[in-house]
Amino acid sequence: MSSSATNASLVRVARAKRVPRLALLAALSMIYENRVKVFSPVFSRELGYYYPEAFRVAAKYRVRDVDLLEELAEQGVLDKKYHESVIFCPKCGSHDIIPKLKCPFCGSEKIRKNMLVSHVKCGAVNEVERLEGVSCRKCGEPLTSGSAVTLGVLYTCTSCGSRFETPHPLFKCASCGAVFDHKEATLLVLHVYEVREELVPATSKALVMEELKEVAERMGLSVRTSASLNGKSGLSHPVDMVVTDGKRAISFDIVVRSPLEATESLSGIAKHADAAGPHEVLIPKAVKDRIGASEGAEGYSDYEDLKAKFARILESFFGRKR
Repeated sequence: MSSSATNASLVRVARAKRVPRLALLAALSMIYENRVKVFSPVFSRELGYYYPEAFRVAAKYRVRDVDLLEELAEQGVLDKKYHESVIFCPKCGSHDIIPKLKCPFCGSEKIRKNMLVSHVKCGAVNEVERLEGVSCRKCGEPLTSGSAVTLGVLYTCTSCGSRFETPHPLFKCASCGAVFDHKEATLLVLHVYEVREELVPATSKALVMEELKEVAERMGLSVRTSASLNGKSGLSHPVDMVVTDGKRAISFDIVVRSPLEATESLSGIAKHADAAGPHEVLIPKAVKDRIGASEGAEGYSDYEDLKAKFARILESFFGRKR
């Protein structure tokens, strides 16, 4: 992963405030491992509108799934696109809404709907509730779907007698019983979030680096990122991080889930073998098992485990507690 891509992601990461970084990292890991391409909303009576894949991660970290996705969109990992708009009850916030119609003149719900149909044979226009069992008012022949053409609909208000083509919308909340119109309704705009796969690794790396940097700094240690270490071979190797207390220093390579995870892991292990000073390589456990690394790398199961192992290494090396 290029340092320029990681540095660009670090700028976006600084804006992440509403959602814990570990929640974002868990979501990014899930995106990579499950090959998620898009997050789309679904509806259930228990949860309302939610995003199933994001919901599982969000619930663990006690955040809203939409906040998780919005934060990832802020990071640039997701493209946010309009999906649809839905109505909520303005009184109780329920999504269980019953659509109704009302008279545009008096507001009554007591309206009747008729069809205006033209009888093809004689040309007469008939106003009917339905075609079945109805005869033409002019020639008396039965009207059928094959002998009549629908011209439109006409509504009649049985309260004030008004006739109109377009009734006004009305809604009733099935939860609290509140009745409201389109002017009072709460409108929720739903989006789909499309994954920008090429940005997932760089964003994951940037979030991890910020998380680990905070761990070290809370222990009173100084951190340099995108640093280098000297090798016993005389070569200078780029490393992700150097942590120091002013007297001693330890360097780290951190590998995140990505298409290049195996290559980066092997590179880190090679640096560990050549390093003139202490150098630790932390890689996903699945990668460690796959490449058969027995020495030179520490495997982590998830990003919470990575954070814990990083802290333990610092505690052991510097003799400090978090």
